[in-house]
Formats: sequence, structure tokens, C-alpha cells
Amino acid sequence: MLHIPEVDLPQRFLPENNSSNPFVTSIHEGQEDIKKRWTEERAIKQAGWPAHIVHECTAETRLLEEWALLVAALNCRLVGKPWTDVIMQPEDVDTEERMTEDEIESMGASYADDHTSTLVMPLFIAPLHLHFVVPPGYSYNRSSRPPPMYITSSSVPAYVRLHLLAKLLGAFGQGTIKESTEGICVSAMQILEEHWALIEDQGPPNMDEVLKHLVPLQEVRDIKVVPIADVPEKIMSRKPCNGPNSVGQDWRSDTEVMQEFEAMRQDAQYENMYATRLGLPAFRSKYDFLAMLERSRVVVVVGETGSGKTTQRKRVPRR
Repeated sequence: MLHIPEVDLPQRFLPENNSSNPFVTSIHEGQEDIKKRWTEERAIKQAGWPAHIVHECTAETRLLEEWALLVAALNCRLVGKPWTDVIMQPEDVDTEERMTEDEIESMGASYADDHTSTLVMPLFIAPLHLHFVVPPGYSYNRSSRPPPMYITSSSVPAYVRLHLLAKLLGAFGQGTIKESTEGICVSAMQILEEHWALIEDQGPPNMDEVLKHLVPLQEVRDIKVVPIADVPEKIMSRKPCNGPNSVGQDWRSDTEVMQEFEAMRQDAQYENMYATRLGLPAFRSKYDFLAMLERSRVVVVVGETGSGKTTQRKRVPRR
């Protein structure tokens, strides 16, 4: 078993909808709102937000009607701030933060051709693009009103992008970007590149930590705390099932395992099955496999279908 998020597997194993590559929606049929569907798919597939969070936010009609508001609400949810009353402020201050055409060109940035007034900025040391969504007539600044933002990439997993976005939103809230002498866009890119360097040095972030504020609202409402004194004794003492389809921990001791195995060996059906196993290719590699298992924490077994990879399984006593 590989105990890593699926999105961290090599690129060739990733399904297309895990990336930020441009997507094409299928032909619309039925009563589904095509605008809602397009907006949700864009937020999920391109911006990397969890589907259940996007669906909850688009249930608010006003967020669905304006892309900037939806992104702003998602930003608030990511860092655990109130999101239902999110608004975009009229442009009355900090107009000097507007970038000139020369500044945009010098950074290799450009406005997306999607009618959302989105400024797309590539990072110089990472395969990422930072998107600022700032419709005409709205303002942003370095602390109280950072622009709605999201990060795209064709290779970086969504949860890593959300981690970087949370760090950037935190920098706005803490005043780190406000105190910078650089422009708001340059400062934001510097923050992202610093945290990207940490990921390259220390490895990807903990997914649970990244998504801690993105728990479905319904799940939160349904959680009930039951005092341990109220739990029936027979449930407390119950051990997980040890059947072949169980995913729980095997609570049997080594002695119990051996006793059950010896009892199974006395069965005539087992003797017939064992005789068949002796002829499988995997049986001839039994001792090589056990020797590798003694030396290694992980052993990957590869074999053709029917070679006995699974029928030869046996539990290895704990050490």
C-alpha cells in the first residue's frame, strides 16, 4: 500500500481532471443549470477547490452570479473566516496598486481572455500561475481587502496549491505584504516562491492541515458527541472483523493466528487447496520473498494473473 495522496503519484498516473489544464464541458442536457455547472467545474478542475465546498458556496445565488465573489468566499473558507457575507468593495482607495501595462509585461503576466478581469502571473521558480480576480470598479489593498485569488498548475496537486494559497492569504492578513516596499503582485509572488522552496526542501504539506477548514457544513451539523459512559459495553469490547475484506487492524495475537492456522490445516478442503498452491509459480519464490521481507520494510510483488500472488498470502507476526 502506498500511504500517500493519490494526487502525489507520478504524473502519468493522474487522471486529467486532477490538473488545471483547460477543460471542455460536455453537451448540455436536462434541467441542470449550465452556468452553474460551468462555474463549479472551473472552480474544481482549474482552481483546485474540493467539490463539496464549491457546491455549498454556489448554493448562494449571489456567489454563483459573480466569479470574483465566489473566489473571495472560497478564500475565506480556506482560512476559516466567515464567507457567507463576503462582498467586493467599490474602488475608493489604493488605486495606486493597479499595475501598469509595462509592469504586467515585465512580470510575464497577462489578463485572461475569459471576461473575468483575471490577471494571470507565472511564478519564475515553480510550475504555478497565480490568478488575481479584480473586476473593473473594485479595489483591493495589502491588508484588509486582498484580491480574490487562486493558483493553477498542470502538475502540482490541488491540495499543495491550496496550502500555498493559504500561506499567501495569511501573509496579507498578517501585514507581511503591506510592509513590503514592492508592488502587491511582486510581493505575492515572492511569498509563494518562498513557501514553494520550503516544499521542495521539506516535502509536501499535511493534507489534513490544509483542508481543516474545508469540512462540509452538513458533516459539522451531524457530528454528535456521545459520552463514553453511554456507549454499550458490548460495542466497547467488540473487536474489528478479521475477514478477508476487513480494512481494520488485526487484533489477534501471534499465538491465536498460529492456532487458527493449525486448525485450518486439519481440514480436508485445505489439503486439496494446498496441493494446488504447490504448483503455482509464486510458491517457488516463497523463501526468496520471506528473505526480502526480513531485510525490507516494503516489498512489491509483481506477477501475472493466476501466479499466486494473493493465494500465497499469510500474516507475518508482529515484531
